[in-house]
Amino acid sequence: MNRTVNAIVRRAALVAALLILPFAAQAQAPMGPPPPPGLPPLTMVLLDDVMHAKLGLSAGQEALWIVLDTDEANLDAQRRASHEAVRTLVAAEMAKAAPDLVLLETARAAAREVDGAAAKKLDADTLALYTNLGPSQQAIVIEAIKAAYAQAQSRGQPRSGPPPARH
Repeated sequence: MNRTVNAIVRRAALVAALLILPFAAQAQAPMGPPPPPGLPPLTMVLLDDVMHAKLGLSAGQEALWIVLDTDEANLDAQRRASHEAVRTLVAAEMAKAAPDLVLLETARAAAREVDGAAAKKLDADTLALYTNLGPSQQAIVIEAIKAAYAQAQSRGQPRSGPPPARH
């Protein structure tokens, strides 16, 4: 009887692992919907080194750009840390005979909430920088986004990254 119980517990743990691991991977997934097909994220366009140089930012705009750059790096680090923490927790729980699935789901949800808050801050800082650009600076950004969009459409492939750097 003990062998049967042990076999059932092992099978249940395996099934649980197969069901939970995709959720653990989602802890690093970006929050919210992806940008429309072919449209590069405004944050990545603004943080592109070539774009940064083209914009000729004032001191106040440069301060906003630095905040945006820092927030993007912090979000990336936060997502990596969340993913690693959830992955470590999943591995530890799946090594147990009876993993705590409530603990795993709670940890995953908490990681997504923290990542989501950081993503919202990044979005707000992106809009703060863009709205503080002058009309000619906004025109440069619009031109880059339109060019990246047109290039993606001509290839028939959606683009969701920054436009290619022009040297």
